[in-house]
Amino acid sequence: MSTVDEETTTFEARLQSDFDGPFNFNVGAIKIDSEVTTNYYVFANGLEAALTGTNAVAGSIVLPADRSYFQSRSPVTLDALGIFGEGYWDVTDDFKITLGLRYTDDDKEQLVTPTLLLSPEGLPEEQGVYERSAPQQAKFEEITGRFGFDWQTSILPWSDDSLIYAFYSRGYKGGGINPPQASGLGSVDDAFDPEFINAYEIGTKSTILNGAGFLNLTAFYYDYEGYQISNIINRTALNVNVDAEVTGLEAEFFAQLTDSFAVNASLGLLDT
Repeated sequence: MSTVDEETTTFEARLQSDFDGPFNFNVGAIKIDSEVTTNYYVFANGLEAALTGTNAVAGSIVLPADRSYFQSRSPVTLDALGIFGEGYWDVTDDFKITLGLRYTDDDKEQLVTPTLLLSPEGLPEEQGVYERSAPQQAKFEEITGRFGFDWQTSILPWSDDSLIYAFYSRGYKGGGINPPQASGLGSVDDAFDPEFINAYEIGTKSTILNGAGFLNLTAFYYDYEGYQISNIINRTALNVNVDAEVTGLEAEFFAQLTDSFAVNASLGLLDT
């Protein structure tokens, strides 16, 4: 069982142009301040045996009799800033180029609390066993963005009104701090790294049957660096980083054949 107590304040501002010329833009900034406390509980009668006798785990606190559940507590604060902008250039009436950039600054801090075996009579605050050391800190700064084009064309044989597009995007998800662990677990990292994705996508959106239907086709490839996965290790949830790749094709078809009869079909293929 887990519980989360969260308080977040967000401020965002945007400015978008609407010029008559070939260039327009969308810029903005976002500020996030967040305090999150996560409690993760494991209830089992056999837990007290794991921390007694010769099998005791160093670094864990064991309370007096009637131990009945394990608790891992993670009080985290986040101070994040994002500054972003996109520019749109109409090279012709039918061809548009998009370029976007984003700067992200994430500061995270977590109070260190010990792992606990607890009796049902009270919570850790009431039992007075939380001894905190210096907080763990993690800071991440990244610049990401995307680049691509949109082309309105009649070049496709099945439609006189099609949009062909292609984009490359570099995405980012901040790293963080894992819950405190019992000492002696050298395989568990205190923090986990940011997650990155290089995303490539090409596709078309077409009107068919003189406006009575559409056909959309998309192909994409996602290359993840440090994809974040949550695992249960040493009785609590920890994040680890792995690499991953996803290749996919998607097709969507719709046709309104009569006033009362329509056909709708979709197909998705994934190789992960």
